[in-house]
Amino acid sequence: MFVMLEKSFGLFFFLKKPKNEKGNARYIYLRLTVNGISKDVAIKRQWDNLRWNASAGRATGLKEDAIAWILRLYNWININP
Repeated sequence: MFVMLEKSFGLFFFLKKPKNEKGNARYIYLRLTVNGISKDVAIKRQWDNLRWNASAGRATGLKEDAIAWILRLYNWININP
């Protein structure tokens, strides 16, 4: 009897508002899902929620800081598979 084991892996970035803080700055979190079990990890960075694409889970815009953040993120994912 042959049993096929299916494994899954997912990464999703999202913003979370600090409890006692006002303004648009939010902390960036990474949701890592392996085989249906997910864990949230703070990556110790903040981003403006008005410049965040929630459905894509990434920064938006053409400003230098947004482009630099996206490039750092992709480099980090490629270095740490």
